[in-house]
Amino acid sequence: MKFGREYHRHLVPQWASSSVNYAQLKQDYKLAVMHSLRLSSGLGADFTRLSSTLGDSIEALNTFYYQQHEFVIREYGFLCEYFGIDTSSSSRIPVLHSAPLAELLVLSQALSQLEKHIARLQLYLRVNEHAISKIYAKVRAMEVGDEASGNAFQSRWLRSSESRVREAQCLRLSQILTSLGAKVTSACRAASAKIPSESLHLRTVFLRLKLDIKLYSEVLLLIGNDQHERLIDFCRQYLANGTLPPFQAQELFSGLFHTAFVHHSGHCLRSLIFLANKAENVFMESACIIDLVKLHCRPCRPSFGPRSTTSNQIADIKSLHTREHILLELFQQLDLGHEGGLHYHDKSGRLLLHYVAEYGLTSICVLVLNSSKDDSGDVDSAAKWILSPDFQNETPLHCAVISNHLDITRLFLRYLKPNGSAGFKERAGGIFVEVMIIAIMLGFDEIVELFISAQVGISEQNSRGETALYMAAKIGRDDYVGLLLQDPSTRSAIDRAQYAYGWSPLFIACVEGHSVIAELLLHAGADCTLLDIRGWSVKDHAAFRGYVELATLLHPWTRTTSTCNLPGTYRRPGAVGNNTIAKDYSYVVVNLGSLQKNRLLDPVKLIPPVEGPDSPPVPEIGLWLELSIRGEDTRRRVQLPLIDELANEPFVLPCHLSERSQLVFNLYRETATLHSLEEELIGSGTVLIENGHQLDHKRESLVREFVASIMARDTLECIGLVAFTMVISKPYTKLDNPLEGGYWFREDNIQITGHRGLGQNLQGNYLQLGENTVQSFLSAMKQGASWVEVRSNTSNDLQVTRDLVPVAYHDLSLSESGTDVPIHDLSLEQFLYAGRSQRPQIQLPALPSHATSPTNENENSTNKTTVKRRRVLSLVQKQQEGPEAQALQDRMKHTFDFTDKGFKPNTRGDFIQEEFPTLEGLLRELPEHVKLDIEVKYPRVHETSDADIAPVAIEINIFVDKVLDVLQEFAGRRVMILSSFSPEVCILLKLKQHKYPVMFITNAGKPPDKDKEVRTASVQAAVHFANLWSLAGVCFASEPLILCPRLIAYTKSRGLGCASYGPLNNVPENAKTQGSI
Repeated sequence: MKFGREYHRHLVPQWASSSVNYAQLKQDYKLAVMHSLRLSSGLGADFTRLSSTLGDSIEALNTFYYQQHEFVIREYGFLCEYFGIDTSSSSRIPVLHSAPLAELLVLSQALSQLEKHIARLQLYLRVNEHAISKIYAKVRAMEVGDEASGNAFQSRWLRSSESRVREAQCLRLSQILTSLGAKVTSACRAASAKIPSESLHLRTVFLRLKLDIKLYSEVLLLIGNDQHERLIDFCRQYLANGTLPPFQAQELFSGLFHTAFVHHSGHCLRSLIFLANKAENVFMESACIIDLVKLHCRPCRPSFGPRSTTSNQIADIKSLHTREHILLELFQQLDLGHEGGLHYHDKSGRLLLHYVAEYGLTSICVLVLNSSKDDSGDVDSAAKWILSPDFQNETPLHCAVISNHLDITRLFLRYLKPNGSAGFKERAGGIFVEVMIIAIMLGFDEIVELFISAQVGISEQNSRGETALYMAAKIGRDDYVGLLLQDPSTRSAIDRAQYAYGWSPLFIACVEGHSVIAELLLHAGADCTLLDIRGWSVKDHAAFRGYVELATLLHPWTRTTSTCNLPGTYRRPGAVGNNTIAKDYSYVVVNLGSLQKNRLLDPVKLIPPVEGPDSPPVPEIGLWLELSIRGEDTRRRVQLPLIDELANEPFVLPCHLSERSQLVFNLYRETATLHSLEEELIGSGTVLIENGHQLDHKRESLVREFVASIMARDTLECIGLVAFTMVISKPYTKLDNPLEGGYWFREDNIQITGHRGLGQNLQGNYLQLGENTVQSFLSAMKQGASWVEVRSNTSNDLQVTRDLVPVAYHDLSLSESGTDVPIHDLSLEQFLYAGRSQRPQIQLPALPSHATSPTNENENSTNKTTVKRRRVLSLVQKQQEGPEAQALQDRMKHTFDFTDKGFKPNTRGDFIQEEFPTLEGLLRELPEHVKLDIEVKYPRVHETSDADIAPVAIEINIFVDKVLDVLQEFAGRRVMILSSFSPEVCILLKLKQHKYPVMFITNAGKPPDKDKEVRTASVQAAVHFANLWSLAGVCFASEPLILCPRLIAYTKSRGLGCASYGPLNNVPENAKTQGSI
């Protein structure tokens, strides 16, 4: 459900502009659906535009992937050629354990960078292919009317994606790099810093040129001891006098030069440069310079063993400074301005400036930029090279920003904007806003501040219409937003909208719930009356997603913005439809992760082997988590790392439940062979289902969060943790046939429900009936029946006592005894005894035996049988205020409700109150034509926490079954709907019976926000949950619906009934507003 909102968090920031434009694809899909519903032609949606956009996205994805894959292959091939590694077998590395540490570190770091690159590429593929798959799934879920068109759409995606091929290619390459890297790391641990007896690169050069290998050892010793005079003698013999052909002489010269640089042999380096400047057939090639910088000037951060220490890091920094100093001295002696020198592009399309910017070699950057000026000293030439893209479309400016090199970025900006030269922004194009957005996504504060102070990239839009302000608002960086809004150009472009949805920065702040940012934008003049492409306002989006307090800050609702964008009815298929439920099966419903918003719990946490503290985390790619029940055939799988928000996407596992039933988590790793992908089981974990959280045979903990340890298959070490929630639905074989007449509501009229009858639980100086009493239900019926064409329904709150009898009572605990005792801890007799203390001293008139339902609800009310009662309310109120009532009030002064509200609802003295009823008693006493909304009130975690009682309740299956048993026996043909605030109860009611529709109740948007359950967090989440389980509708707290009535139409457009509750409904204008939608 939240994939679109979280999509940007999964992207590789530097590749974000090359990623699938999921927002645009989703918008094209929605527009096609909206258009088809408006036409009501029954031909299905026309996805022509979506198909075109999707085709372009797939083509762009393939192009980018193969560019990146070719880059890794090319760089790996270069390393193999440079160090003499046989590409047919990475294990054939000559004299690896005799190689110098400096050279091994270079190889190790280069391999590590390639591993990270391929891991980023795997993540890129995972996220982008998943985005395309989700759009494809939406199309298939719509059941395209033209079957041929639908099949063509499917085959196009399957044919074009080649996802398994790409996945296999990446895995094979990753395995090769990992294997070679492990061997090099092992050699690094054993290597020493003494004068080496081997050099991988120089030995490879001698072997390739077929020179005497004994001569190689002598030359290596000369370089190691920095004996430059004898080295020059050798060079004159083999290089200057024509002994070797020119191309071979040049290769030998480059090998000697690189080897001398690795060993910091300064005298040898100066002598070689002198030779290159004087000799006719030897010169310093541009490729030699770039290769030298690319390999040997990268900051080394070894990630192995005890070498990853602070002292070693300091030594590495000193080594880098030494190399930079030597390189600077060498470049000062070379003619960098010669043809091809600075302008030479390597096989990746990169300049020398790309590498020195990426590695943070500031002094070299200055030298290169100064050398790049033309004769007049104009810096336009330097600006050209700073903005020169390589084959991956990255400029040196990209390299500096991505690597977080502040000084080099500042240097580049100084060259790019001298004295505010005209045409600067036009020349730069969209590069500045692109790198600015990358810096924002990566959280590089100093670089972001630098761009803002330089007034660069802060008001322009990228290819998707996003500005720096939009991205800062999206990721919730109010400090960035504050800085950006200080710039006049940003304020003038504050309402610029991205192209897909038409969202300005204020829109995205409201969508993400960033209230501080929204206030900053409003104060800066952002327009809160704008509408997006679908006609929604910022307030609509805030209320829709549960940010009601934020929505109240925005522009008042008007009739012109209230209509729904989706006419007709569109309903997503439920996860478990009525036709797929086997009545003799149990269902284990598993959600990965926590269902509480305030619980930061990783759904799947892998525990890697112990590595050095400097080793950066690498995304785990190629892993699958499989859920199953031991002995059952059904399996559910999810690919890691998790991309979707799975809290509201359950795994439903049918099974024949027993005491030994186990929920099994298997962890598989994909490995690539020459021709295919294979899976290997690397670890497993199990949890007993029945005894997971059950305290005894009829009680259970309300805390349904579990953590399973994944144990390695071979070593039994813990390699991961899986956090999940679980609820079990056991079979119930009754109430299987739907009641004739369908749902309790119709779309063409408005229905009023007596909330707990006609009772209230508010304090006021007016006469109130006690809620959940027969008298309150009859009063609600009487009031509703007097209204023409308006039907009345009554609702009551249902709980179960300790001896498993359903009773009607609202509050979680009963306080009449002077203590807070949960209803599930009371026996029926104790509950009824407390109810008898509420009985008035005089008896109310009994209901006449002839009171029956009218034969036709559409008849005039004068023809209906009515219930005549004597006017005794005043006398009853007087009796309620006697000494017994006062004693009852005094007894409850220290209970939870009394201390929280200042009174106890539904007690004598404040209310006209009767005895507490049971469900059976209500069904027996109320006429059958009274329609009931049975709210099954099962305790929730936050309620027990607020009341400071233990989070324990009657086992949920027993609880629900006892309610259904009473309905089966005593409900007859009464029209009823079952409802609950508890998502688990709604799931069980839907799975166990088909007779009565089920409605989900949520307090989303009702202050204070105490309920942290993600499925009740917003209108969006509640509608998604109801659609997922094919519920009849949703009952909302009235606040968000009154604030944004559009949400009523949205709910109805999803095929759901929409109801609301709360004291705001007592205001006539609020009721009219909701009723008019």
